[in-house]
Amino acid sequence: MIRTSLLPALLLVVLPASGQALTPADSAAVIDAVTGRIEAIGNATGALDIDALLRLHEQSESLTYVALGRVTRGIDAFRQVLVDQLGGLEAADVSFDDLSVQVLDRNVAVSTSTYELVATLPTGNRVTGAGTYTCVFVLTGGKWLIRHSSHTFAR
Repeated sequence: MIRTSLLPALLLVVLPASGQALTPADSAAVIDAVTGRIEAIGNATGALDIDALLRLHEQSESLTYVALGRVTRGIDAFRQVLVDQLGGLEAADVSFDDLSVQVLDRNVAVSTSTYELVATLPTGNRVTGAGTYTCVFVLTGGKWLIRHSSHTFAR
């Protein structure tokens, strides 16, 4: 049940800040931009380029990453997560499927997808993981940056 007193606040979240509805062209442009960012995540992961991955995220303490039963807050803590996850790998390949982008307004979009990651360890052994990936993108300084992301690890 939604309380009536919360309804105006909830409407502010889903209506465009300008008060004008987004045109189909506006929505398509946001979807294209966010889809490009997800592709950039795949490319940076494949290159094991932690700096490139960090540039796709908001550079602030507002950044949150949720995975493996913990919440990581802030860009510096997230940098350490990436170092821990990717730093010891020889290679990585990630693919995203079932990508959906929901445009909330001109400045906020949410992407959801499934992913499969194949990582090669220094021993040459390969490890595969898969799950879901959700990102909240915010248009910041003309760039679509991730403010919040969440991974599940199904296998």
